[in-house]
Amino acid sequence: MTIREKDIFNFLKQIAMEDGVIRIDETQIISHAMRSAISFDWYLEEARKDGIIDEEERKKLDTLRQKIYEDAQKIAKRDDLVSDEEAVLLSKLADKLKEYRDYEDIDV
Repeated sequence: MTIREKDIFNFLKQIAMEDGVIRIDETQIISHAMRSAISFDWYLEEARKDGIIDEEERKKLDTLRQKIYEDAQKIAKRDDLVSDEEAVLLSKLADKLKEYRDYEDIDV
């Protein structure tokens, strides 16, 4: 498990458990985010190989982050209803993805 994958899993699992139950849709959102983090991490490491994240790489990373969120949103909407718990998960996932954007260049 990558660091980002673990981070997303632990972060979202903690939020999902706040009501004492992790529902199927919540589990699917968390699983999707974890799987997507693997691809994101791979691309981020590739972008960092030369020590600089250029504009094209930045756009690709932004696109990947957006896709992670949009796909999670689609999962939440499968039953035509986004529960309060799913809405919180989506909001927190968006926050976490923004946090990753803010810190992408730190280790370059």
